[in-house]
Amino acid sequence: MSSRRTASMSTSTSLLNSSGSGKELRSHIPSLSDGGRMSLKDIMIWRQFTRNLKLRVQSKQFEKRSFCWWDNKSLSGSTVNRETAFEVEPTYKMDPERKPSDTRCKAIIDEYLQQRLTEVAYESANVKSLSGEIADQIKTRLKSIPWPPRYKCVCYVSLGQKTGQGLCVSSMCAWDSTNDSYITCSYQNSSIFCVVTVFAVYHE
Repeated sequence: MSSRRTASMSTSTSLLNSSGSGKELRSHIPSLSDGGRMSLKDIMIWRQFTRNLKLRVQSKQFEKRSFCWWDNKSLSGSTVNRETAFEVEPTYKMDPERKPSDTRCKAIIDEYLQQRLTEVAYESANVKSLSGEIADQIKTRLKSIPWPPRYKCVCYVSLGQKTGQGLCVSSMCAWDSTNDSYITCSYQNSSIFCVVTVFAVYHE
């Protein structure tokens, strides 16, 4: 009995210190009967008291502002509902609602290459940054169509110096001919050539 009494007393003391409302809770602490000996009734009372105290501490901790963005009320004007904010029902859709328009995408890519590379001369030091810029700009323009949902846009750019040589660009990948698609465009001037291939890959 003495060990149970000690454990119960220590538990209640630690919970009182962590709850932050000691003055309010000390008035409700049950007292021992029979000159300090703990009876079965005292054990049941202490168990109920510690259970209620634990629930109170948990509720206080839950109300505190945390570092997570969904718990931070200052990020939005309304309080986030933690129970229903992330509830999304499955759609069970395996096919896309719509596919990217090959004609419209090709027109956007051709227009951009004509504007961007008309007066550009080949420089080996700038090829890497230029090809990355072209790929990013093309993806940005295509996704502003707007881009169909659940489609991933992958842009591959081949850029090189034009010296009268022949060139063949090819690619190979796992493909779903029903839902996936691709668009290829090319441009060249007196100094540089550019071949752009855009893959539209559907994610089920």
